[in-house]
Amino acid sequence: MSSMWSKVLIGKDVENLKPVPEKVSPKKSNSTTKDSTSKSTKPKSTKSSKSKKETKEKKIEEVVESEEDDNIEIDDKKVSSQDGTKDKVMDDINKKDIEEIEDDIVDIEDEEEEEDIIVKKSSSKLKRKAIIEDEDDEEENRKREVKGKPIVGKSPESKTNVSPQKDDKESKKIRVECSTKDEVVTFKTNTKKKIEEDHDEDYNDNLLEEIEDEDEDYEDEEDLSDSEKKTNTTATTTTTTTTTNNKTKFVKKVAVSKKKGTVKTIQADLKVLAQYDPIKDAGFTKGQTIPYLVLAKVLEKIEETSSRLLIVEYLTNLFRSIILLSPNELITAIYLCINKTGPSYGGKELGIGESILIKAVSESTGRTMEFVKQELKEVGDLGIIAQNSRSTQPQMFQPPPLTCQTVISTFRQIADLTGNASQKKKRDLIMKLLISCKDCEALYVIRSLQGKLRIGLAERSVLLAVAKAVLVTPPNQSVCLDARRLKSLYKAPEEFEEKLLETTKKVTRAYSQLPNYDLLVPQLLKENGLESLLENCSLKVGIPVKPMLAQPTTGISQVLDRFENMEFTCEFKYDGERAQIHMTEDGKISVYTRNLEDYTQKYPDILQNVPKFITPGVKSFILDCEAVAFDPQTQKIMSFQVLSTRARKSVQLDQIKVPVCVFAFDLLFLNGKSLVDETLQKRREVMKENFQEASGIFSYAKFNNCTDIAEIQIFLEEAITGNCEGLMVKTLTEKSMYEPSRRSYNWLKIKKDYLQGMTDSLDLVPIGAWYGKGKRTGVYGAYLLACYDEDSDEFQTVCKIGTGFSDELLTSFTEALTPHIIPNARSIFRVNDQLKPDLWFNPIQVWEVKAADLSVSPIHTGGSGIVDPVKGIALRFPRFVRVRPDKNPEDATSSEQVVEMYKNQKINNTNTATAKDEDY
Repeated sequence: MSSMWSKVLIGKDVENLKPVPEKVSPKKSNSTTKDSTSKSTKPKSTKSSKSKKETKEKKIEEVVESEEDDNIEIDDKKVSSQDGTKDKVMDDINKKDIEEIEDDIVDIEDEEEEEDIIVKKSSSKLKRKAIIEDEDDEEENRKREVKGKPIVGKSPESKTNVSPQKDDKESKKIRVECSTKDEVVTFKTNTKKKIEEDHDEDYNDNLLEEIEDEDEDYEDEEDLSDSEKKTNTTATTTTTTTTTNNKTKFVKKVAVSKKKGTVKTIQADLKVLAQYDPIKDAGFTKGQTIPYLVLAKVLEKIEETSSRLLIVEYLTNLFRSIILLSPNELITAIYLCINKTGPSYGGKELGIGESILIKAVSESTGRTMEFVKQELKEVGDLGIIAQNSRSTQPQMFQPPPLTCQTVISTFRQIADLTGNASQKKKRDLIMKLLISCKDCEALYVIRSLQGKLRIGLAERSVLLAVAKAVLVTPPNQSVCLDARRLKSLYKAPEEFEEKLLETTKKVTRAYSQLPNYDLLVPQLLKENGLESLLENCSLKVGIPVKPMLAQPTTGISQVLDRFENMEFTCEFKYDGERAQIHMTEDGKISVYTRNLEDYTQKYPDILQNVPKFITPGVKSFILDCEAVAFDPQTQKIMSFQVLSTRARKSVQLDQIKVPVCVFAFDLLFLNGKSLVDETLQKRREVMKENFQEASGIFSYAKFNNCTDIAEIQIFLEEAITGNCEGLMVKTLTEKSMYEPSRRSYNWLKIKKDYLQGMTDSLDLVPIGAWYGKGKRTGVYGAYLLACYDEDSDEFQTVCKIGTGFSDELLTSFTEALTPHIIPNARSIFRVNDQLKPDLWFNPIQVWEVKAADLSVSPIHTGGSGIVDPVKGIALRFPRFVRVRPDKNPEDATSSEQVVEMYKNQKINNTNTATAKDEDY
């Protein structure tokens, strides 16, 4: 019976309520039903309402629970009373009565019907009415009330008729009859099933977004436009009111936040974790080296699902087993999952050429290269070909199984090989791996060597899984404690969500400041290592961090709206290359790009000039700045195109033709102390105290603490006149800490382009091309460009471009991209069937592109499913600007940014205070 009545529970706010079935007298149930049925067909008389009320009171008794779920146990034969009296055993209820009650449950109208339709009564056998008590009984009814929640049963203010519903409806409407002034109010709410479906897909993303939410709540929700409110809400919120003496009383409010998961969803998450035994289900034993097949099977499961919740679940369980059985290999497993051989700044990448891989597959499987090439044209995935070939290849002697340690060490050997004989050595190492492969191992070995797993696994999902695994299965514990911990967390799901939020925040913050798993993971695996994680994983000189980035704006007024009642500052936005300069205490100087690439060899002049602009007391530092091409004769800065002509490696001082000037705008570290938690105003003061300007060598970014539109406009025009891109606007005191690897709304950029149409340019990746015609015969005449979606690891198309190219550029691009032609579109290309370029490329370049505006497109796939369920976003009238050699394809404009730009275009100069920062 209790399970039957649980169907009427509505939304998250009443999930912990357990409505109790009505008590039915075994002897009178049939007669009562007949009487009520016959009476329901007759008109109700006002005079007889009182007598009918008394009659129904005798036949139907409303029981309301008064204690928490853990204290009241309801079964088919017990009913709990509100005032704490003992449970009455309903031994006499026969099976026939129960079936009759269940058969009379009313079907509810579908969600598509109008909101004010009242559900018709299909039977009067069963009526859950809250009967208003006389004023003398008001005190007694107050005791029955569940504080702060809608009452199921008697109420001193209203009588409620709630028809039980069948659970095959996704959306339900429930009639609530409020007795006060005979007002009838209807409201609509999503069922728990619908809420959980909405929540499941975005549970992990929302968790990551929530990490910094408290830093982003600048303005009240009321300031949002209607369109923004619809965008930022994933569940319907409906309020039901009754009016008494011109006062409004809220009877019920169902509000499901996009961020917070339902209790049931969190518990379901914990159930999945509890069902997995990290020892018995591990696939390896304590002390055993982890078989690569164990990890490959997890990757296979990840590739088969698009649910981010499941992806994190699979990884979390794998990491839990590793923590318990082989904690020293957790670092190895993480690197294999993110397809890296070490820290990003180490510069060691695989990306083996296709010809070497084809030959290795051919020789290891006994198939000819022609056969493999032909099959590659048909299948389009060399990894699948390797997997299928290995599964049919007979073997005389069984090679030893692959382990994760063997695979990662071989990958590192391949990445280290250089020189003339390196190609043959690489091929031999690859063949050795392939010969030992079983099942799906060959698929992921080949894809890893190609440089992309292409399974939709983002690094932030790996970080979330690590945080979750450490929380659920703390290091240095027994599996028994692990089970008990899950049980305790299940009983307090909201507490678990808070703990997971806190843990994830710590892990992501620690990794953003110290992007090195070799240093981060050992700290996590220490006993109570999580508590001291941020203290022990702060900035270190010599380990670059991804820089803090700015959000684009639609104009000056948007800046003022965003930073209302806050101190902010404007800086020139220089047209150069982002540079992060490190100096250790022993005097070693390094220069890193925004992608953590080591560009020390590219800028020997910076190394030579550092001693000229630091004061004697400076022993170590990390400086965030812009390296800009500078003409020493005219004392003017030059464009990025001029800077890009410098060689990238082994630059000699006497060969430099394009000198650079360093424009510093932030100081992250000084003399052994991290400054990222200090305000920008404080960091700027410390920088000025320890660094001195030197003409043509080092200068502070020009700034002005503007306060109104006129001042900002004048300063913007001054920046443009000085060959700058525009302005950076930053919070100066409040909420002005430095946030590595985040695109934050605490930093905004105003580019001169906002006066010419679209607010910002985009950085896009060419993935296809069409042969030129007419004057462009012999070169590629147009290109298919794509943005990058980090969550799905896809390149999504946004435009076909053929404007902005000189003849020289078309020739150079044809020469540069021809070696990277591939026979078919890769699985990571999300392309509409109507788009069929003449040829496809591996994603290797990033181009800056401008456009007139953005529009919803049935052809392109950029950000599809966000603005429109099927259509994507496309650029109108795109025009090539320049190549971005400082960016990798994965650093291209994201699909989320494309959607954000489209929305900003539609809601020009409106408030964006609730938008979320992005992790990069």
